[in-house]
Amino acid sequence: MAIAANFRKYAQALALQLVLPFGRPVWNGARPTTRLGREIRSYVTKAMKARGLVEYHEARPVPQWWKDAQARARAMVKFVKEGQLKLDLSRTVVVSRSEFERANNYRKQLLRGKAERGEIVIA
Repeated sequence: MAIAANFRKYAQALALQLVLPFGRPVWNGARPTTRLGREIRSYVTKAMKARGLVEYHEARPVPQWWKDAQARARAMVKFVKEGQLKLDLSRTVVVSRSEFERANNYRKQLLRGKAERGEIVIA
């Protein structure tokens, strides 16, 4: 009963969670078969017709200067993409054993702090 107590204490919380019927009333398919169900449906339909449908605001027009700026930005992105260097990083690079050992030794020296970048030249 914590939920019910919460809704009694904060009525707006219940109002925010109610389903808001937008548009034409449609209730789970077919018409109600009982007399009471039909009466309830008629009262709800009358209330919704009296309230009217929801009116949506019209979208404001986008200024021309904004459209122009967006077009220039898209043109710049296209220009930059065309000018980029395309790297093929998916292919395998073959390295000899001696090159691998020199690079690995340099890496170990860097990790131990015995070498600064640029001090040791791998030749």
